[in-house]
Amino acid sequence: MALDYHYSGVAIMLVVIIYLIMLAWLVVKYILRSLSVYTVAKRRGIQNPGLAWVPMIWVWTLGGICDQYDATRGIQRKWRVSLLILTTIGFAAFFIGYILMIVQLAKLAISQQSYVYSFRYVYEYAIPEEFIGALAGEVVVMILGAIAAAASTVCQWICLFKFYESCRPKDALKYLLVSVLVPLGQPICMMCSRKYDLGMPQQPFYPSYPQQPPVNNYQAPPPYNPYQ
Repeated sequence: MALDYHYSGVAIMLVVIIYLIMLAWLVVKYILRSLSVYTVAKRRGIQNPGLAWVPMIWVWTLGGICDQYDATRGIQRKWRVSLLILTTIGFAAFFIGYILMIVQLAKLAISQQSYVYSFRYVYEYAIPEEFIGALAGEVVVMILGAIAAAASTVCQWICLFKFYESCRPKDALKYLLVSVLVPLGQPICMMCSRKYDLGMPQQPFYPSYPQQPPVNNYQAPPPYNPYQ
């Protein structure tokens, strides 16, 4: 019995350690990524750069950086809108599907009365058909959320490439591969790129997106030197 308690304590400790490592990983990723997007957005005149610090909404600022970069090449895109819509749909679908599934499981546990006790000491519950139908609907909602999340991930990869290309064009593809394949690769690569504008046109100021800077009595700042 004492041995069982010992193994149970070790298992609980391992679970706690794993959760703490995951929490630390998420916090570090959040800080490095938000700081990188905020720094670039503020320097280039993107509206509301502070949104880079808001979870899930940070994609709006990333999309604004990419829209501005595309605009300098004569391309009109709405990456910020696409990213925000897909991210919101994916999160909402997963959250709603998960909550509905928990509710259905709770109802089943409360209302379930009949079971069969087999010779292997396993309870085999008789699951009502209406529960199976409701569960199937929730699974469909979660699948739709997974599709939206996959589309959002692809859009984020495209925008990450544009982000790297606008900062350090020669390293854009390398940074993208590291961001996709290596844990914590994305925030580290973004931090390495945040001080550079080597892919932006060489002009005395960057047009702020989506508004242009004022024309009358406007004092243009000196050209940006990425090596300062």
